[in-house]
Amino acid sequence: EIRTQLDPNIPNIQGDDTKLFQVLINLAMNARDAMPDGGVLSFTTAFEEVRAGAVSTVKGGKYVRITVSDTGVGIPDDQIYKIFDPFFTTKGVQKGTGLGLSAAYGIIKSHNGYISVESQLKKGARFHIYLIPVLAGAVPEQPAPGRLAAQPGAENILVVDDEAMIRESLGDLLKHLGYNVYLAEGGQQALQIVKNTNDIHLAIVDFAMPKMNGLETIQALREFAPQIKVVLSSGYTEQENWNKAERGIAAFLRKPYDIEDLSTMIKEVLKSKAAS
Repeated sequence: EIRTQLDPNIPNIQGDDTKLFQVLINLAMNARDAMPDGGVLSFTTAFEEVRAGAVSTVKGGKYVRITVSDTGVGIPDDQIYKIFDPFFTTKGVQKGTGLGLSAAYGIIKSHNGYISVESQLKKGARFHIYLIPVLAGAVPEQPAPGRLAAQPGAENILVVDDEAMIRESLGDLLKHLGYNVYLAEGGQQALQIVKNTNDIHLAIVDFAMPKMNGLETIQALREFAPQIKVVLSSGYTEQENWNKAERGIAAFLRKPYDIEDLSTMIKEVLKSKAAS
């Protein structure tokens, strides 16, 4: 059973309706899988003020909140803290990729929003999405202390990832930062794009891909266009400790993506290219 409780008086938000739709579909599919014997899937919207510290992952302020909840099996306490990690899944072998919630996290972060979860075993789960409303005379949000505001760019960036949702969500983040973006689902397509485009400045390459993995793709790219700066992306943090210089890797990008970290990393990599 699907129930909705939608506040007709909440303010607008500014966002990509296609990507936000993907987030809601992902959450709905997870809820369905958590209720194999049936249950209730609910969508709720509200306009509320979150007190500082009330939700550990959300900065205090006024938000449009979207809640997707179910009456399913729930998420164990020892798993809920890593529910947004890429490649983590509670569905078992061959039943889930572990990428849906990671992609949802990335999309919401690209909207400068937050997503949190609460759950009880055998009572279900509730995912809360917090998005900044568009209010008349609203003051632009200031970056948190010690963090750099996302800086716009204009260079050409190639994203190589076999997972369409992750590839497109990263592409959206980069477009939001002002970059021109090319998308490739694998190494062969990436090489074709580079051959047809003379001014790719940076390539972000996923590590785990079929046919040509990330390292093979990076090697092929560097042989054909050594001037391109290459960033390796992965949800497996052990790749971060590799000797990047020997493999022609300028930086490591950990999934899921944070827009401020992404912006800063790209600026540093591109600056190093200019300096060299």
